[in-house]
Amino acid sequence: MKNEGSAFLQHACEKFNDGAYAAALEAFAAAYTSGYEQELILKNIYGCYMAGNEETFRTSYGKRKTGRDIPYDECTLDFVPYRDGEYYIFDKEKKEFCGIFSVKELEEAEPDKGFGSMEFSAAAAVLNQDIRELKGVLAEAQGRDIYAVCHDMGRCISFWKIPELSGDLEHVKLFPGYEELQRYFHINTSVYLPRVFHGDGEERSRLAEIWKEEHQYRLTPEGRNTDNVLLTIAIPTAHRGNLLLKRLENLLALPFDAEIEIAVSKNGNDIYEEEYKRASQIEDARLHYRDRGELLEHAYYNWNYVVEMSCGKYVMITSDEDEVFTEALEHYLKLLSSHPDLCLVRPRSTDLYRDIDKREYGKKGWEAFDIMFLTQYHFPGMIVRREDFLKADLLSLDKYMDNIYYRYYPHEWWWLALSRYGDCMKEPVTLNDDSHPVDRQTEWAACGIEEAYIPEWKPYQSRIEQFQGQAELLQSIIKIEDKEKLEKYLNRAIGKAMLLFDINKSTDGNPEEFKIMLDKLANVCIQTIEESSLELIQKERQLCCLGNWIVELLGLEKQITKKNIG
Repeated sequence: MKNEGSAFLQHACEKFNDGAYAAALEAFAAAYTSGYEQELILKNIYGCYMAGNEETFRTSYGKRKTGRDIPYDECTLDFVPYRDGEYYIFDKEKKEFCGIFSVKELEEAEPDKGFGSMEFSAAAAVLNQDIRELKGVLAEAQGRDIYAVCHDMGRCISFWKIPELSGDLEHVKLFPGYEELQRYFHINTSVYLPRVFHGDGEERSRLAEIWKEEHQYRLTPEGRNTDNVLLTIAIPTAHRGNLLLKRLENLLALPFDAEIEIAVSKNGNDIYEEEYKRASQIEDARLHYRDRGELLEHAYYNWNYVVEMSCGKYVMITSDEDEVFTEALEHYLKLLSSHPDLCLVRPRSTDLYRDIDKREYGKKGWEAFDIMFLTQYHFPGMIVRREDFLKADLLSLDKYMDNIYYRYYPHEWWWLALSRYGDCMKEPVTLNDDSHPVDRQTEWAACGIEEAYIPEWKPYQSRIEQFQGQAELLQSIIKIEDKEKLEKYLNRAIGKAMLLFDINKSTDGNPEEFKIMLDKLANVCIQTIEESSLELIQKERQLCCLGNWIVELLGLEKQITKKNIG
């Protein structure tokens, strides 16, 4: 071994003198491993390879927050620069080289299958002595926290010296044992609990047990912390305590705690009072329940109240008749946490928003307004950034109450206000089941309330007045010289009015009234176009589109086509 070690050392010196430093290090390590002149070789390696990089290692290590303070010099492992992103690992306790660490190998690792569809939740793991045991977790863990129990802290924490791992290890915290890990979560109740577990069967079971115990604690008043709530699921409700109980049964089964909140604002005191009482007595600290004690003049006042009482950074206002697909919340929590500029998100739903099949993103301002204006049927299901909602002081828009469009669709005006505060998004992952709307008259009749209910916004005349309100809004918000925007959105408003007329026609069953009212709508549209500030050629385009819509609604298109063919 002596002759072999001598040959390795000689070869190492020759390669080093030739500038082949990687090959030289290979030979130095081989000579050391052979047992030949180890003290001399180690001195040369540290002098030639480590001395110039020592400050970089110390700086890198000093920047990391591992959750466990161990002085740099007490780390068990050193890393000798080999090639780009590769290091020889030297164990100072065992006084031996123990392999090569490759950053590239870590980056190319296959993601741990344990994450499944969990895009957001943190991970917990058990390590023996090498951060490479976490490579599958790290490959999938960008932007999420990882909590690791380390059986050998000195070795595990040594990897924080490697500068290329600054991004990979940024969210990793280390703990010397299970008790320390659990104590951390028990004290820091605003920190999200990990729900993905990495390790062997026994280790995963122990981590899952910790999660269960701490999750249950966080459902109590003592363990509840609202400082870091990301999403409030808010339910403004009136006269439907029976439906509220069903919604809460689903939502309170969620495995989240510090991440979410369920806020309920009750409006009215007429029916289902026993069910509302039961809802108010549910013992789960995530539920924030408030009874307004009166019937509010407008239902949307309750939307405003339920946002005011919420704690979440974002609030999703959902109807008491719509179920939330809780398995989709992982996706939306991830989306909200990774898009800090978002003000509004419209998720896909099973019915009204089933046509959202791709992501649409609009930057703050007109881009955001563009993807929202006249594409929203109602407020429920929308996710809004709470801070922006409160800043916008949306109830102050009641000054437009004389505008029938505002009176029936205040949320459309809210989009305009909120689009000035942040970006807007439509997202194709289904979050709400809105396919089973409750008929109000049937619901009330079941409680002995006989009252005919005909929506004021539905008759043809109301649709015409709503269009006029839309045109009034557009004329007031679009600068007179910005004729391109006015043409675009006026065209969209006319199209929406025609669509609503078509829906009425299919449900009302009175073709003569339809024709009379369509003629009236057409005249109102023509007058609006003629009186607008559009250029002549723009007005001509608008009138042409209007004519095409009328032909289609009257069912004349096919007849005309057949006549032309004949």
